[in-house]
Amino acid sequence: MNPTSSLIERFPAELRLAEPECMPEFQASYERVHSLLGHVEVEARLRDAAAQGWIILPSRRRRKPNPISLPGRPLSELLNEVRE
Repeated sequence: MNPTSSLIERFPAELRLAEPECMPEFQASYERVHSLLGHVEVEARLRDAAAQGWIILPSRRRRKPNPISLPGRPLSELLNEVRE
């Protein structure tokens, strides 16, 4: 026997959906799952487009700010002179 068919037979969806008061809960759950799968599909399309070089995705990680390069000697050298 196929494991999928045994799972479907044990799933009580027929009993739950036969009751009219359970229908709004089922529809809300279905909409949540449908929305989640839609977001996953959009994310996959964006990643494919980025892999092909069509777009550049923004980084989700925060980057460290780069220090500004100032003219003259580095501050560490000046501090060493003051310490001496």
